[in-house]
Amino acid sequence: MKILQIIFSLSSGGAERFVVDLSNELSKNNDVTLLTLKDDKVDVEIRNFYKFDISERVNYMNLGLGDGFHPLYLIQIYKVIKDFNPDVVHFHGDNMIKYVYYACLRLGGKIPFVQTIHSDLYYGYTTNFYKLAYHTLALHGRLRWAALSMTNYNQLKKEYPNAKSRCIFNGRAPMTPTEKFDAVKEEISALKDNADTTVILHVARCSPPKNQKLLIRSFNKLRVQGRNVILLVIGTNFNSEEGKLLKDMSGKGIYFLGAHTNISDYVLQSDVFVLSSIYEGMPITLLEAMLSGTPMVSTPVTGAVDVINGKNGVLSKDFTEYSYVAALNEMLDHLDQYKAEAMKEKDNSPYTIKHCAEQYLEFYKE
Repeated sequence: MKILQIIFSLSSGGAERFVVDLSNELSKNNDVTLLTLKDDKVDVEIRNFYKFDISERVNYMNLGLGDGFHPLYLIQIYKVIKDFNPDVVHFHGDNMIKYVYYACLRLGGKIPFVQTIHSDLYYGYTTNFYKLAYHTLALHGRLRWAALSMTNYNQLKKEYPNAKSRCIFNGRAPMTPTEKFDAVKEEISALKDNADTTVILHVARCSPPKNQKLLIRSFNKLRVQGRNVILLVIGTNFNSEEGKLLKDMSGKGIYFLGAHTNISDYVLQSDVFVLSSIYEGMPITLLEAMLSGTPMVSTPVTGAVDVINGKNGVLSKDFTEYSYVAALNEMLDHLDQYKAEAMKEKDNSPYTIKHCAEQYLEFYKE
């Protein structure tokens, strides 16, 4: 099967990580091309963050578009897809619909166009443009939607009841140590207060939707309570004004480690993974924790409520600091129990990239 995956760039986000994993998995038995739209020779380190994780089996293409949106981009993308003549087009990103709309309108009757909803539906996927796409594309069989959790799927069916859609759980490639594993072990050991220090990990870019102020305030409170814990923060954009504010808020025991591609080394050597978002779709980082056997603490966002079942982690009751601190303390008070349950579940997880790719292939062929 000739598959075209489209995304804006390969920056350090969950959707970008997912596209690379899915392309790699699909390429084992299919002809897969991964097309990025934004010029990858601009902001090279940012836009190519996951580029070197692409399998040699995957054909990589870059269209070299500039920032912002221009109507001419519609024609350029249409021509690329028409000339490429794939069996299916699978695109990602809430704003991507504007860029592929014309191609979908012209070619969608012959070529299946699939979009994955990568976030809470009500944050970017219910705009007037999406309503237009629903009435002009989805209702006429030119566009299909894939939801990545049951919560997402229920939202999708409520807002767009007659669109062809399917719930396909996000997946992640196996979490295995890299050649940097021992160096990361030494790095973390040097940061711990002592041998008994509990290591808590947060992986996300610095962004208001990630609600990291809640995380920092809550962790500071844990330290005031006398908890023997450290917090490792991995991600981009922490040199921004927002990032500097977070660093200024941070007390002892909080370490900002920058961006890393070898996330598996950190997750495998942490005791707890934490998420504090205001909204999500199906966070890839939670799947990384699950597939590593690392228990999780999260706010009750879409995706987290589907993955965390009360045995492998703890959901805060709401988005308040009081509730989030309570969830962290519940985890720390029963850490061995949560660790044991998380380890039991990791090998039977439905959130593997292999299972995910199989589901997408079925959806492509419908």
